[in-house]
Amino acid sequence: MYEVIKAFHDLQDRVEVKGGLIYHEYRVGDEFPRKGRSVSQDRLDELASNENAQGTPLIKEVYNGKAIDLTKASKGELLDFAAENGIEVDKKATKQEILDTIMTSPAE
Repeated sequence: MYEVIKAFHDLQDRVEVKGGLIYHEYRVGDEFPRKGRSVSQDRLDELASNENAQGTPLIKEVYNGKAIDLTKASKGELLDFAAENGIEVDKKATKQEILDTIMTSPAE
């Protein structure tokens, strides 16, 4: 799951109305993406980095309600993260193998 850390209007989530386009507004603390929407891992990476229109991270990954850096997570945390996100991993795999599986799994 991702949490919005800087408010933004999503340029890839819009509706056309008589007067033009309306972009979905995300506020700090909102879950990203909103219910009913899915985005690619590339989009998540873009918004979590400086490589977006605002030039600053707009979202962060959260785990059990707090931000998590998967590269620094324990094997147990990675297993929990995988289970919570429907990612099948071999519990006997090494921490690096589990991380690789998570990182290469398609975004929901």
